[in-house]
Amino acid sequence: MRILNKNNVENILRLTPVQEGMLFHYLMEPASQIYHAQLAIELEGRMTPVTFNKVWNKIVEKHEMLRTLFRWEGLNNPIQINLKKHLLPIRFF
Repeated sequence: MRILNKNNVENILRLTPVQEGMLFHYLMEPASQIYHAQLAIELEGRMTPVTFNKVWNKIVEKHEMLRTLFRWEGLNNPIQINLKKHLLPIRFF
């Protein structure tokens, strides 16, 4: 588990009942793909990886769910942590 910088924490919330259910199913069968979502995009035209990273990080900046982490180990109740800033890894093929 990665240590978080408390200055980068925007909010800490309890999980919703649906999120708790999803976590329960994940913990029961971590290899399951039941709630796994993956996005693959094919772009045409000219765009450099640097430009795409800048645009993608602007999207992450505007949508808190893309900056949200979940913690449950060692806690009585699982929580979600909304970060102020978070860079999502992007792979180019």
